Parts: sequence; C-alpha cells; structure tokens
Amino acid sequence: MPAETLEAQVPAFVLQPLVENAIRYGIAPVLEPGWIRIAASAHGGTLAIEIADTGPGIAAEAARSQGVGLRNTRARLAQLYGASAGLRLEHGAAGGTIATLWLPFRAGSTRATPTNREPIHAHS
Repeated sequence: MPAETLEAQVPAFVLQPLVENAIRYGIAPVLEPGWIRIAASAHGGTLAIEIADTGPGIAAEAARSQGVGLRNTRARLAQLYGASAGLRLEHGAAGGTIATLWLPFRAGSTRATPTNREPIHAHS
C-alpha cells in the first residue's frame, strides 16, 4: 500500500464481503494455487481499493450481480457517501475478477484511543 493511503478512513468491514467473494468464487473453485491481491491508491481526493483474484473471472451478467454481499456493500457506500462512492466488478485482463471500491479520501486514525473508545465494564 502506498504510504499516503495507510491513514485513510475506511468503513469497518466494507472489504470483508469482497474478500469473501474472491475466496469463494475466485480461489476455491480451482484446483491450482491462486492469490488475492488488495491494493489501494489515492488520487484527487478519492481513495480506490482494488481486490483482485486469479480465479476463473466473471461474465458480464455476473458483473451486474446483486448478491447480498455486493448489494449491501453498494447500499452502505451510497448511504455513507452518496454518489461519491461506488463498487465496480470486472474481468481482469489476465483472468480473474477485480472488485474496485472508491470513496472520498479522509485521513485520520481509527485506532482505539482514550478519547474514541467505549469504556470497558467488568461484570462479576
């Protein structure tokens, strides 16, 4: 990941369904070894995150698929960012599938600190 993307704020678990799809539909169905690559870039105030796999790829009809994970991811992005965010699926030039997610680039740490974490209460 380029250094400028390391502090980008990304909604919690937004990548999970995309990586799960890459495993389930890209890597799992093939007998040969495969890989999943996650990359990020920042351009002109937009953060792009790409999840690519070496699986069999997708047909044009599947690229428009509205599976639960993809539908929920698209709806969540629309709710959070409106038209400034989105998700695209496409067949990779060398095979496999590429899911590209884009959203406004917002820098800042989301790590738990004393000012942004919930207090922990012990119950006995």
